Amino acid sequence: MGSDNRRTIDDLIARYQFEKDLDDIYVEGLFDKEVLSVSASPGNSRVAYEISTVDIPLSLLEKHKLTEGNKQRVIALTRELANAVPDCSCIGLVDRDLDHWFGELESTKGLRWTTYCSMEMHFLNEECVDNILRVTAGIKVQNISTLLKSVVTVLAQLYAMRLATREMSLKIHWPAIKKHLSRNGDVIEFDSSEFSQNALISSGNGKHRASFQSCASEYIKRFSSDPRLHCHGHDYVQVLAWTVREFKGIPDYASEQSIERLFVLLARMSPSVRQEIWATLSP
Repeated sequence: MGSDNRRTIDDLIARYQFEKDLDDIYVEGLFDKEVLSVSASPGNSRVAYEISTVDIPLSLLEKHKLTEGNKQRVIALTRELANAVPDCSCIGLVDRDLDHWFGELESTKGLRWTTYCSMEMHFLNEECVDNILRVTAGIKVQNISTLLKSVVTVLAQLYAMRLATREMSLKIHWPAIKKHLSRNGDVIEFDSSEFSQNALISSGNGKHRASFQSCASEYIKRFSSDPRLHCHGHDYVQVLAWTVREFKGIPDYASEQSIERLFVLLARMSPSVRQEIWATLSP
């Protein structure tokens, strides 16, 4: 949407002051919007909007001491609405990402955090993985449970590195995950040592290798039994796309875009996924 067509904060304040029954939802991007839209139950009046449809100037982000990014824009909007329209029923939904590992999540009225690290994590279960990889993409696998367990192990290692990067205040350019993955039967193996070494050296942080690996290892020890609280959504999409290719699935499904489209379809078709997604928005 062009800047001339975006609604301003003042527009929205006026809208919700006069139409108090509106309970719109503002999200970070198109994927979240689509998942909410297709998973809504019949009669659900809530409308999801991408935050890009709202003009959130840099000056407003600076006012709230926020950096640039769609997540920060959603947070800024919810703060403004909470101050100007205290009885507003609108919601701003943002990903937890890594934030729940570094203190309490902000509790501004109207601001909701995803139940898990991101919206993609609602699809990290055996039913969804089986439907995507075996039923739809037609991969050649003997045991889907074994495959999923190895996927979770890879994602946990990657997430621990992300946590270590943030704790150590490093700036790292991550190499392509697929170059460090390999197949061993129904198991996906990940050369985490080579991956982290390449990432650190290419980003000029090679001297931190030992402390980085130690920090990541300590985080892995703290992970709970629910992997959805320690896996990154985009990493998950990348690993599934790689799996379709390496496990001889239908090539048309071996892309990140295809995997995301299958997530959207499952959001519509799976009752358990729909229920879980909308539970996030319950009071």
